[in-house]
Amino acid sequence: MISANIRTARSRSSCGYFFELDTTPSFTEVEVSRHSGAVHNLDLTTNAAPVPVDPNAAVGRWTWSNVAGVLSNPKYTGHQVWNRRGRKSNKNQANPISEWVWSEKPVHEPLVDLDLFVAVQERGKTRDNSRRGAGANSHPQTKRSYRFRSHLYCDLCNRRMFGKTRRVAAYYVCAAKKGYIPEGHPTGGSFFVREDDISEHLNTFLNQHVFGDYRRALLTNANLHTHAETEHTQRITALRHGITDTETKIKRLVRSLELVDEPDQDLIRDISERRAQLRDHLADLQAQLADAETQQQQQPNPTLIDALPTGEIRIDQLPEHIARDVYQALQLEIRYNKTANRVRYRITLTGATLNHAHRTTSTAMALQPRTDQIGGTCQTKQPPPGTAPGKSVPMFTVPPAGHCEHGNGPDL
Repeated sequence: MISANIRTARSRSSCGYFFELDTTPSFTEVEVSRHSGAVHNLDLTTNAAPVPVDPNAAVGRWTWSNVAGVLSNPKYTGHQVWNRRGRKSNKNQANPISEWVWSEKPVHEPLVDLDLFVAVQERGKTRDNSRRGAGANSHPQTKRSYRFRSHLYCDLCNRRMFGKTRRVAAYYVCAAKKGYIPEGHPTGGSFFVREDDISEHLNTFLNQHVFGDYRRALLTNANLHTHAETEHTQRITALRHGITDTETKIKRLVRSLELVDEPDQDLIRDISERRAQLRDHLADLQAQLADAETQQQQQPNPTLIDALPTGEIRIDQLPEHIARDVYQALQLEIRYNKTANRVRYRITLTGATLNHAHRTTSTAMALQPRTDQIGGTCQTKQPPPGTAPGKSVPMFTVPPAGHCEHGNGPDL
């Protein structure tokens, strides 16, 4: 992940850049669940349609909202869940999932797998229910389209910002509903950010940190990760040795019992208790090893960025449908913090989407007019301030996927 600031004389705003290397698997179960209603409707005898509190309001079939309600309700995982709402402390509003209290074991037969429930919650955080196509909305009163629709979020309430036009300029607005304004959100409940400013900073981010000649130097300092990676590898090795040692102890314990011709009941009981303890310890070590190996697989891979083409791109000069293809290929996320007057950009590359990202960005660059030649004279590109080829910059770090550092970086 990359963190930096830039300031412009026009707006005096700061802009944060983030590059995230993510290996999180896609939630195919959630995509399948979007069509579960249609599947259930094929046999309403076996899969009876849900009946609301008011039977007269029943539609007689499964709908997407019915399926979503089942997948997002924790009681269908079989567990008892408390503290879902702050009755006294939070004015009866929903508490974050991290504050819920779950029963240790299921109390009834589950209808939804716990992993699927977690996947649905993660997917729901993005509020991914916006149309993906480019162009204007089909509404007859629609006059224009907005280039960053569904990619620009309010950093204070995590809601998508929507487009609005004032005179001739396009803006994006966050207008949280009165009952859903989080603490720290501007008291007015709504604010604007200009589309031109978002485009200007996005061009800087892409041309320096994503498609620039010095992107690797800006992305990572290898020395920052060597120590952490070494410690993680040593931990995995120690866990494997511990598992082997515990298995050997269990075998020796059984062997010691075989060497006794007539063992008494006390000896058998002691050996059985010790064997149970070793088995529990072995299971714990195996679980720790599985978690450690999973974390190792999800470590960020800075070399992924080398698969992207190098060159210059200006998002505001691309046709809108091409620009949106670039956003989706790079999994672009833009977050605007009104309080700090700060914009953060993040792209995510995975092995599964890398080829598509390369093809899409190469196509976009081919449509750009060349800007490296002016008046027939080739202009030499200068590295960003404080950067040299092959030299790492300590102020840029790449934390594990899914973790975001919000500290202010140095001015460029």
